[in-house]
Amino acid sequence: MVAATANANDVLVMMSATGYTPVITETAELAKQYGLKVIAITPSDSPLSKIVDITLPIKHMETDFIYKPSASRYAMLALVDVISMELAVKHKNRSRDKLRRLKVALDSHRGGGDRQLLVTRIESTAVN
Repeated sequence: MVAATANANDVLVMMSATGYTPVITETAELAKQYGLKVIAITPSDSPLSKIVDITLPIKHMETDFIYKPSASRYAMLALVDVISMELAVKHKNRSRDKLRRLKVALDSHRGGGDRQLLVTRIESTAVN
């Protein structure tokens, strides 16, 4: 649905541990038809990587121990964190305003009296 409602000014970031899931590859193709730039966090030799504009490759060794979080999930989350941080730093004013609005929305949704202030900069002063 997101790919069908976005426009050429948008970027779609997709994550797939295999790059073979049909609904993921079909979504990437649809997004490309609508002119979106598509970034995928996926193995570099996957069908998804051949569709998208930019591939951020992951290579992982999964285990069969079902109670352990998968290595691919950690790799994808780390890349999303790096992308988010870099974009926030590059667009400081816009990011700060959006983060403030997001914090207010989350605080009002979650309720409770343990809300923490969102501070953009703390300056220290020396006392003589």
